[in-house]
Amino acid sequence: MIAEHGTAQHVEKLVRAYRRCQDAEELSREARQQQSRCVSFRYDDDGSLILNCRLPAEAGAKVMKALELAVDALPKNAPSDVPAGTSPDRVPFSARRADALALMAESFLAQGAMEVRGTDRHQIVVHVAAETLRDRTAGCCEFEHGPAMAAETARRLACDASVVALIENDDGEPLNVGRKTRTISAPLRRVLNARDKGCRFPGRANTRYIDAHHVEHWANGGETRPSNLVSLCRLHHHASTMAHSDS
Repeated sequence: MIAEHGTAQHVEKLVRAYRRCQDAEELSREARQQQSRCVSFRYDDDGSLILNCRLPAEAGAKVMKALELAVDALPKNAPSDVPAGTSPDRVPFSARRADALALMAESFLAQGAMEVRGTDRHQIVVHVAAETLRDRTAGCCEFEHGPAMAAETARRLACDASVVALIENDDGEPLNVGRKTRTISAPLRRVLNARDKGCRFPGRANTRYIDAHHVEHWANGGETRPSNLVSLCRLHHHASTMAHSDS
């Protein structure tokens, strides 16, 4: 309606403002998720624990992946593990998830917080359009079988990830799937560990939960070599991507 009755300058101004709103919404989504994260619990009358949690999309994807792996690690139900008159094969999946959550807690209590890096990580799949990754513009940017994410979240995750290029035609049909490549190899990671000895953020001496960060993102032509890489802890890796988005 505006295009039919307004001037070209009016339409251009309106579209430009709409695009800015879209970009602002993308960048603020992760901040809103971080601010609203919480875990609460209460005990039911029979003593059962009832958990309620709200997690940012990235943390939620990790939790669901861990639950999936823990369910697969559960032993097959023995007859003594199920109520009388119930087939072992008919235990609800929600109940097995509950068992998996208890298994995750037992594993943590036995081993503590273990730092996992590089090729030891389990895969969490993210779908992101090349232009969204490169230009920080709104577009396809989401966890596989999960919610959408801000473009800056995808850029941060992509700093050190396996990348598979998928070429589509104008109708969105896949034409070619490239080979998977690891952005930062194990030998290069050892070089960074020896050079940086932990987080390089000024005044930060943390040596745990370290990510390799591209100073100039590879989506923008930055090379994956030591001169363009810096070690940052998760907190400052997150902060650096948000700072780049504001600049």
